[in-house]
Amino acid sequence: MANKTWPRSARHVSRSVFLTVLDEKFIVDTVGEPCATWEDMRAQAIRTAGECLRDLAAKYPADLEWQLIVTNEKHDTVLRLRFALTETPDR
Repeated sequence: MANKTWPRSARHVSRSVFLTVLDEKFIVDTVGEPCATWEDMRAQAIRTAGECLRDLAAKYPADLEWQLIVTNEKHDTVLRLRFALTETPDR
């Protein structure tokens, strides 16, 4: 499958994206990640989310909605990943 190009609105800016985490805290990425294609950005976001959730696994509180928000250099949101854990009462 060929790589998708960046959306027209994002083509004029650098390909750096910023991965901000929202859970009980607000963790802002001020460094950014270089990504050549939309697929690279998407894959990096999913990898980062997986690593963060893996590190939280043992202490992840029930009913917490965890988010990773991907923004461009203009602070426009280009992708949002959400994860929520809901436990059944009879666990």
